[in-house]
Amino acid sequence: MYLLHAELKARPHAIAEVRSLLDTCRQAARAEPGNLDFAIFCREDSPDEFVVYERYRSKADCELHLHSAPIQAVLQKFELLLQHPPRIVQAGLLAGHFCADD
Repeated sequence: MYLLHAELKARPHAIAEVRSLLDTCRQAARAEPGNLDFAIFCREDSPDEFVVYERYRSKADCELHLHSAPIQAVLQKFELLLQHPPRIVQAGLLAGHFCADD
């Protein structure tokens, strides 16, 4: 199992567009066979900051997602809409249990 965690901060004028683009990413990911979960969170104390949680069956599935045409198009748009590049953390599972895996 493989995790991608991203933190994004939208420019003040671009909050709604960033939300929409994140949902585009969610829809694209959920259509991919290697995607297990895709959730978008908004910080309660900062409506322009988002956290994205994605789980994939493997690192290869995550890489396929990141290099897909829909995601590359969104990443290009983010260059103008975010205050700085997204902070992305990728990690492989060492140990754990997910209820959805039962």
